[in-house]
Amino acid sequence: MINFVVKRVAFFLFLCTTCFGQGIDELKKQLSAASDSNKAGILNVLSETSLNKNASESLEYATQALDFAKKFGDVNKMAQAYVNLGNAHSKKAKYKEAIDKYQEALAIYKKYKSKEGEAYMNEVTGSQYNKLGKSKAALAQFINALKLYKEIKSQSDAGYMYLKIGDTYYKTEDYKKAIYNYKKGLEIMEGLNDTKNEAGILNKIGATYANRGDYNSALQYLLKSKEKATKAGLTNLLKSVNENIQVVNENMQDKERSVTEFEIEKAAEAEAYVQKIQEENEQSLEEIEKLSAEKQLVALKLKVKEAEISRKDLINKHALDKKDKALELKKAELAQKDAEEQRTEAIMYGLASIGCLFATLVVVVYRAYKGKQRDNRLLADQKEEIELHRDELHRVNHQMAESIDYAEHIQSAILPLPEEIAEGFANHFVFFKPRDVVSGDFYWYFKTNDKVCIAAVDCTGHGVPGAFLSFIGYNLLNQIVKNQMVTDPGKVLGLLSSGIKETLKLTGDEYEISDGMDIAFCTVDQSRFKLLYAGAKNPIYVVSSGELKEYRADRKSVGYLSATHGDFSTKEIDLNSGDTIYLFSDGFADQRGGPQGKKFYYEPFKELVQRISSMPLKSQQSELKNIIEEWQGPREQIDDMLIIGAQV
Repeated sequence: MINFVVKRVAFFLFLCTTCFGQGIDELKKQLSAASDSNKAGILNVLSETSLNKNASESLEYATQALDFAKKFGDVNKMAQAYVNLGNAHSKKAKYKEAIDKYQEALAIYKKYKSKEGEAYMNEVTGSQYNKLGKSKAALAQFINALKLYKEIKSQSDAGYMYLKIGDTYYKTEDYKKAIYNYKKGLEIMEGLNDTKNEAGILNKIGATYANRGDYNSALQYLLKSKEKATKAGLTNLLKSVNENIQVVNENMQDKERSVTEFEIEKAAEAEAYVQKIQEENEQSLEEIEKLSAEKQLVALKLKVKEAEISRKDLINKHALDKKDKALELKKAELAQKDAEEQRTEAIMYGLASIGCLFATLVVVVYRAYKGKQRDNRLLADQKEEIELHRDELHRVNHQMAESIDYAEHIQSAILPLPEEIAEGFANHFVFFKPRDVVSGDFYWYFKTNDKVCIAAVDCTGHGVPGAFLSFIGYNLLNQIVKNQMVTDPGKVLGLLSSGIKETLKLTGDEYEISDGMDIAFCTVDQSRFKLLYAGAKNPIYVVSSGELKEYRADRKSVGYLSATHGDFSTKEIDLNSGDTIYLFSDGFADQRGGPQGKKFYYEPFKELVQRISSMPLKSQQSELKNIIEEWQGPREQIDDMLIIGAQV
C-alpha cells in the first residue's frame, strides 16, 4: 500500500516578502537542476508556496506537477497535484472547479485506501459547497469526513468537524442542531485538554443560545468561556465574549418585549397544555384568567368551540326524541326554541366579550411586537458592527495559525530523514520535542565519502523567532559543508559565525540584539575511526565499553559579537567499533519538574545517559521520552528539546 502524505494548506504569512521571494527563486533553481522524475514534487511545493501570492501561478505549477506525476506514475504526487489545483481554483473563487479537482484526489485516496486523504477531501469539498451557499451538500461532506476521522481515531480532526457542522447549521439558523454539534466538539476538546478551543466553542454555544432567545443558557456558557479565556490569556476572544455578555444582558432586561424562537416554543407548549385541560373538561373561566395572555387567548377560543358543540348536541337530541314523543312535539319545539334563543343570546354576548378581549390582546401584543422590532433593529445594527470586528479578528487569527502550521511544514521538510542518517549511522535515534509548533532547535546531517557530519543546534529563542534563525543556520551549514566542502568542525563553526553576522547585519553596536546559536558539530572519519568535534557551549558525550566521557565545548556561542572567525577549537577523539556519540541541546536538562519544580540539571542527565547507554538505541529514545514526561508532569515545557544518539 502506498503511504500518502496528506497536506493541509496553510500560508507562511509572517515571512517577509523578500524571504518569500527567495524561497520561490531557490525552488526554481532546484527545478531547473532536477531530473524529470523529481520535478513533480518540486512543482507541488512551488504551487503551495505561491498560492497566497499568485493563484494563477499556483495553478500553472500544479498543472505541470500533475503532468510529470502522471508521466512517472507517482500517485502520491498526482493526488497532491489535484489538491493543489483545487486550492488554486478555490483561491480564484472558482468553487465548482475546485470541487472537481478535490474529487479527482478523493478517487486516488479511495483506491489506495488512505482514509486520512478521503476525510480531508470530504472536509475541503464541504467548505467549497458552503462558499456556494449549498449547506445541505456541505453537511453531507462534513458528516462523511467526521465518520472517517473517527475511524482513524483522529480526535482533534473529529472535534474540528463537529465545529464545521455546527457553523453550517448556525448559518442556516438551525440553532438547535448547531448547539448539539458545538457541544460534541466541546466534549472532544475537553478530552484533549485544549483550553483555547474550549473557550472558543463555549463562546459559540453562548452566542447561539442568545440568537435562539434562551438568554439564561447563553449567559451560563458565555461566563464559562470568559473564565477559560481569562486563564489562558486569550485577549481577543475575551473581548468578543464580553461584548456578547453585554448584548445578552441588555436583551434580558428588555425580555418582556422580546419575541424569540425560544419563547415561540414555550408558547406552543402552553397551547398544548390548554388543549389537555379542554379534553378533560376541567377548564373554567376562572382558571383561564389565571393564565398568561398567550394562554388566555388559546383557552378562550376553546371555550367558544365548546359552546358550539353543546348547541349542536342539543339539536341532535331533540331530533331523536321527536320520533318517540310525537304528541309532545309542539311543546318541545316551543321550549327548545325558547332555550335556543336564550342560549344564542348568551353566546352572542359571550362572543362579543371574547371579541373585545381578543382585540385588546391583539393591540397589546402588536404594540409590544413593534416596539421589540424597533429595538431589535437597533441591536442588529450594533451586533453587525461587532461581528464585523470579530470576523476580522478571527480572520487574522486564522491566518496567523495557518502561517505557523505552514512554517512547521517547511521546517519538517528541511530536517534530514531517518533513512538519510542511517546511511552514516545504521544505529541511531533522534529525540526531538519542540516547545511550540515550530522550533529553535534543529539537527543537520551530511555524508561524503568516508566522512559523516552531524550537528545538534540550539538557536536563540524558540517558536517563530527561533525557527527564523534555524532556517538561516541550516542554509549556511549546507553552503559551508556541502558546497565549500569544509568538514573540520572548528572551521565550520567559525564560518557559520561569520555567516550569521553577515546575514543578520550585526555591526557591533552595544544596543544590538545578540542573535546566534549553541551547537555541537561532529565529523566522523569512518576510515580512520576518528571523531573530530567542535562545540559552541554544547558539549558531547561518548560512551565506549560502558564508560561515559564528556568533551566540553568552547564557552561562547556562534554568531554573537564575542565570537570571531577561527575562534573555535577542534578536538580529535579515537573511536572503537560500537561506541555511541550523544549530541544535545540544553532543553532536556533545563526542564522544570519533580515535586519541587526544579530543573532536571546536567549531572542527572549525564547519569541518565550512562544508565541507558547499554539499551538498544530505539529503546533509549523511548526511555528519554518517558522520563522527561514523568518529570515534567502538568507543567509547561519551557524550551525545545533535542538529543541525538549515533553508534559508530
